[in-house]
Amino acid sequence: MEGVQNTMETLKKMKENESNLKEEKNEKGIFEVNVKQEIEISEEDFGEYISCRNSGLTNMFDLKNVEMITGLEKNKLKAITSNFELLVKKYGEDF
Repeated sequence: MEGVQNTMETLKKMKENESNLKEEKNEKGIFEVNVKQEIEISEEDFGEYISCRNSGLTNMFDLKNVEMITGLEKNKLKAITSNFELLVKKYGEDF
């Protein structure tokens, strides 16, 4: 029982520290922003991504390289990665 209580106290302190860090960031003018943004992925965009993937030139998690090879912006690459299965159903994988 004492172990559980110590864990609870530790978690409470961690949350307090996190809260203090957020307040400190805000005082410096740094804010976290969670904004949902709609990004259009065309068949051409998806084709560039698939071509890069199939070429084996880079690890697809290395967004800087993928961005350079495909010419796609980072936000589009993230949208493709997050919605890959839907895009495969929509456009297929034969590029």
